[in-house]
Amino acid sequence: MLDFGVVGILAREDVKILTVYVDLSVFVLAVLTALFALAWRFEPTMVVVLLVLMLILLAIRLEAIDWVCWAWS
Repeated sequence: MLDFGVVGILAREDVKILTVYVDLSVFVLAVLTALFALAWRFEPTMVVVLLVLMLILLAIRLEAIDWVCWAWS
């Protein structure tokens, strides 16, 4: 039997946490995909508008993060 001590226990706990995060992200992705498909079925124009708005907000956020990182350097 292998005995990794404290390091082995910590590594196993990290794997458990990582597994939970992966499972949760797969579940969230499945739910978002289902909602996207449902919305696309009834109102594709609104889905496109919302996606464009989300991309604009993401670009603004990334630009703000880039500016803060530049200011701190």
